[in-house]
Amino acid sequence: MKALARALLETGEPFPFPYPLPATIHAGDLVEVLAAPKVGKSTLAADWALKVAERGLPVLYHTTDTRLWAQAVRVAANLFDETTAAIEERRDYWSGRLAGVDYPIRWSSAPLNDANFHEILEAEKEFLGQYPAMVIVDVAFDLMRGEDGPGPANQVFRALHAAAGRTGAVVVALHHVKGGDAASGDQFVSMTDSLYRIERIPEVILTLWKAAPHRLSMHLAKNRTGKDGMTATLDVDYERARIGA
Repeated sequence: MKALARALLETGEPFPFPYPLPATIHAGDLVEVLAAPKVGKSTLAADWALKVAERGLPVLYHTTDTRLWAQAVRVAANLFDETTAAIEERRDYWSGRLAGVDYPIRWSSAPLNDANFHEILEAEKEFLGQYPAMVIVDVAFDLMRGEDGPGPANQVFRALHAAAGRTGAVVVALHHVKGGDAASGDQFVSMTDSLYRIERIPEVILTLWKAAPHRLSMHLAKNRTGKDGMTATLDVDYERARIGA
C-alpha cells in the first residue's frame, strides 16, 4: 500500500491539454494523435508544444517528416500572428524575431530509430539538467527499423511508451491512418483506423479529421484514466498554424 500511496502522490498535476476534451494526461503518458496526411497533425502538435513551452515547461520536438525550416515558418506564423506566406517572403526579418523568443523548446531531425531514441532524451537531460516535460514525435513510424509490419510497429510504440515511463515526459506520437474511408481526411476516425493495431499501448488516443475547410474535429478515442468517446470541433487557421476552440 505504501507503494500505491507514493505512486498517487508522484502522479502530479494533469499535463496541460489546451483543447476542449477531458483528456486526462499525466507525466509519463504516451499520447497518440491519429489522422490522415494533410489533416493537421503537425499543426496541432506545434500549437500544443508552443502552449506548453509558454508555461516554461521544456519541450523536445523531433521530426524527420517536416523540414526544420518549414517548422520555423509554422512556429513564426503561430507566434507572430502572421501568415506562413508572409513569413516565407521575409525569412530574414522573421528569423531575427524568432531567435529572440525565449521558449524552452528544442528541435531535432536526427536519424533515430526505436532502438536508440532514448539517447536523445539522455542528451536533453545532460543539456537541460532535466528531461523534457513533453516530447513530440512527428511521425512515429519514422523510427521504425526494417520492413513495415505489425511487429516493428509495436516495437516503435512500446519503445516510446517505455521512454515516457522512464523519463516522466509526456510523449506525443503522431501516426497515420490505414486505407479506407478514414484515409480521405474528412471522415470520422476511430482508434482502430490506425496503421497496424497499436491501440492497446498509448494511455490516450486523439483522432482528427476535417469537419470543414477551417474546422477540425478531434475525437477522444481512448482515455485510460477518464471518460472517452467525446468529439470537439476546433477552429484551425492553417495559414497561421493555430488551433482554437
